Amino acid sequence: MAGIPAELIYRIDRIFLRPRVGGRESAPAYSEWEYRTGMALVERYPAYFGGIGGGRLLDIGCGLGGKTVVYAEKGAGALVTGVDIDPLNCAGAASFAGVRGRRIDVACGDARALPFRDGSFDFVVANDSMEHFSDPAKALGEIARVTRKGGS
Repeated sequence: MAGIPAELIYRIDRIFLRPRVGGRESAPAYSEWEYRTGMALVERYPAYFGGIGGGRLLDIGCGLGGKTVVYAEKGAGALVTGVDIDPLNCAGAASFAGVRGRRIDVACGDARALPFRDGSFDFVVANDSMEHFSDPAKALGEIARVTRKGGS
């Protein structure tokens, strides 16, 4: 495509209909999509990481809270915290948890500098979020820092 001006590509792209992606119609619809996806994923976690029950679980890049709520429901007593860099997502996650009748903590923060003490969590999840981190290596360092010794 060398030599084709970006403006022309943009104009051509605007002619074609956008694909409909389920869950993208509204924030509540996206939360529900995250929730359904999370239900399918959480069933596979024990095979790789052990159970997520009890203890403290951190969901990094929690988005609008669908998966975070799943962790609260399936965590058998786990204290669940979601963290996201976008304040609108944080508010949406808290709202979705309230609608579902689940208790989660939500914090706004950057994965490169998580607002938690060392070793604060037994289980840390960053599902569908690593590709959004501006510095994945720094985020991985933060994940290691906030995960307790022997945690997952």
